[in-house]
Amino acid sequence: GDAGGQTAHCGRVLVLCYNRHPQNMDAALQDSDLARRCVKQGMDIQPTWANGAKIFVEGVTASDIEESRYGTELCPRHVVVWEDDEEHVNNALAKLPYKTRPRLKPNAPKAAIPSSSNDSRFECQTMSEEADVTDDDHYDMPVKRTFIDIPGK
Repeated sequence: GDAGGQTAHCGRVLVLCYNRHPQNMDAALQDSDLARRCVKQGMDIQPTWANGAKIFVEGVTASDIEESRYGTELCPRHVVVWEDDEEHVNNALAKLPYKTRPRLKPNAPKAAIPSSSNDSRFECQTMSEEADVTDDDHYDMPVKRTFIDIPGK
């Protein structure tokens, strides 16, 4: 829902991992439209449990990160963001000098995290039911005794 003037989000929640954390990274992110929008909604974008990571998703908790099996403790090089807000993070960081600008880590740039606290918030509600009905590549695959039964030609 769109309660309290919140923006409805579609897509996944991502943990973005950057290769470095220059001093001006936090300032650039805190000065972004995304950060201002989050702060206006009463969010703490650098909660103590995040170890310096920037959290731009309302309601994400430390246990959400732990349960996601992300495998790494959050640190200042991490940004947690909605998939459709990722471009705001990139735009904010693009204002930093090229030589010191943080870039996504090549081997583990981002990971999606599920949320246990409120699943409905993390699901896209705009999926069309018609897409399945009009799918031309639909095949009937009857299952007999737990095996897929492919009828002979």
